[in-house]
Amino acid sequence: MPKQISALKTKLSKTKKSPNDYPKFAFRLDLEKKESLIAWVDKIYYLYQDRQDADSFAIRKNDIILEALTIGLQSLEDKIAKKSVLKKNLSLDEWKKRNKRNKPKDALF
Repeated sequence: MPKQISALKTKLSKTKKSPNDYPKFAFRLDLEKKESLIAWVDKIYYLYQDRQDADSFAIRKNDIILEALTIGLQSLEDKIAKKSVLKKNLSLDEWKKRNKRNKPKDALF
């Protein structure tokens, strides 16, 4: 029978990770939108904190942002996928009919 190690010993033997162990994901936005998003994330974070039991694990703001991105991006992907005809499925002639413009007679396409 394998020797069991206590949970405390396993926790103490682990090395603590630093912020440099995780890659950064960033984007730019103006100050007003940034403050609005921070306020929104803070509101959700404190709602989680109010409903959290002593036994439950901690929810971080990073977890909230990642969950929001996942849900939002999935929603956008579903919305775009529901469109009946995608341009990549069109033949060249069909695409030309939809995208009419004045072309010189010498043009190839």
